Formats: sequence, structure tokens, C-alpha cells
Amino acid sequence: MSPASIFKNIVPKLALTSPMLMNAIFMISGQCILRFDPYFPTRPYDYHERLLQSLIPYIAEKGQIEDEATLVAAILLRNFEDFHAGTQGQSHLSTFELFYGPEGWVFDMSSPVVQAALILHVHTEVSQALLNQPTLRINYENFILPALISPIDEVSWGNRILWLTARILQWAQKSVRTMAEWQYLHSLVDEWERRRPASFDAFFYQEGNPHAVGGGYPELWFSGACHGESN
Repeated sequence: MSPASIFKNIVPKLALTSPMLMNAIFMISGQCILRFDPYFPTRPYDYHERLLQSLIPYIAEKGQIEDEATLVAAILLRNFEDFHAGTQGQSHLSTFELFYGPEGWVFDMSSPVVQAALILHVHTEVSQALLNQPTLRINYENFILPALISPIDEVSWGNRILWLTARILQWAQKSVRTMAEWQYLHSLVDEWERRRPASFDAFFYQEGNPHAVGGGYPELWFSGACHGESN
């Protein structure tokens, strides 16, 4: 979700001086480990509780999040709770308000960390909208990040189609929709298909076999996670 690999290269360094973010990383790590090894002695909810014990007083004192490390910790908290509780996961905070306040965008949107956190928020909104059709709260008619307007790398191309997906879902939730709007959205997706790098093409395809054990679904193989998810 970040051309600069923010979550790999920068977030761990931020955690060295932010106990909240460190607990958030351990919380998400424990959650991931348990998906593959349910008997591993990790306790993600212990880190979840530690994070809340710090984050709730922080927000109560300051009224909003003011630093990037705490912003990322809050985003990871939201994703952790969504994973465990689905549509009811947003129990401790709305991440939309972390970015947008009465006077507009709260953070410096040119920051790579803020941009990566925002895209993660968009990813969550899209996932929830596909499953449960809640209201998408960002105005997706505007590309607020320059990299979404003119992508220059594979990650930005992937983020652009994610943003367009959110825009289409938002259009579908309108009470009044026109064919002209639909055709315009269709043209934006067609443009993405024409201009995206060739690396987004599947390098292997296999037809499905309905008689196979397990359903025999068709298979598409991609060289990277962002390619598969974008498709």
C-alpha cells in the first residue's frame, strides 16, 4: 500500500520510541501467527488491552491524534477489531475522524506515513462496503493523493484501482444515479486496464473443473500481492 514500504521500513523504527505502536505491532503479529498456529503461546488481546490503556487517555487529553506513530497504532487497532468482530469491530474509535476534522484534513497529507495509513483506512472501508454496504465517508470523487492521479509505480497503480472501487461503491449507494455517471466510472476502470503495467497480468491461468474435489475453481497466478489484489 506504500511505494516506500512504510510498514516494513519506517513503522518499526517509529515503534522504538512509541510504546503504543510497539504494542499494536505485537497485537497484529500475534493475530497473524494464530491464524497459522492456534497453539502458539501468543496473546494478542494482552497487547490490545495495553494499547487501549495508553490510547484512550491520550485521546481524552489531546482531543485528537497528533503524531504519526499513534495514528498508525490506531489504524492497526481498527483492523484488529474488524478482523475479530466484523461490522461491529469499530468499537473504540472511528478512523475516519483520525484523518478528517471540522476544518478538513487533520494531518499533512504529503507525509508518506499518513498516506500509507489513509490507504489502509480506504482498504478497510472498501472491504466493509463489499460485505455490508455501510456508508463510505471519504469523498472518493477526488483523488486527494497525487500518486493516485498519475501513478508512477506498481503500488500506486494498485492504490488507484482500490480508490476507484471505493468511488464505484459510493456511487452505488446514492439514491439518484445516472447512466452518464456509470459510463464515466466504467471509462476510468477501462483506462486503468489499458495503462497499468504489464506486471499486473496473470502469468498462469487454469480453467476450473466443476467435477474436482473442493469445487475446482479457476486459478490465476500473479507475481506479487498487489497485482493479485488489484485484479
